[in-house]
Amino acid sequence: VPKIVKHFAQSQSAIELGNIHVVREFSDLRDAVENYAALMDCNATGVVNLCTGQAVSVADVIDTLRDLSDHDLNVTINPEFVRPTDIPRLVGNPTLLQKLTGRTAAFDLRATLADMLKTAA
Repeated sequence: VPKIVKHFAQSQSAIELGNIHVVREFSDLRDAVENYAALMDCNATGVVNLCTGQAVSVADVIDTLRDLSDHDLNVTINPEFVRPTDIPRLVGNPTLLQKLTGRTAAFDLRATLADMLKTAA
């Protein structure tokens, strides 16, 4: 994501990427820090997924950045960047995190990308 944001922030004309149709979960670092702090406060033990459960494709990230930046970027898929073993969909389950901390993500992806664009310029 940082590479893509940088290209949009610099109004570059093109970018080469791998598979943009993989679905992932993108968490804001500020939420991750707050989640760690909340977990320490509740003395949680065991494995807890730090996640939102919200699935987003890389193509959706690109579309959101196009909208936020009013810039269009030619995306080329470079076969050398495509991982043959890439998992098509990788998203966590936040149920235990929410049960232990009462937290949900404070920053949605659009807000995170907007903040990243501001600082990448």
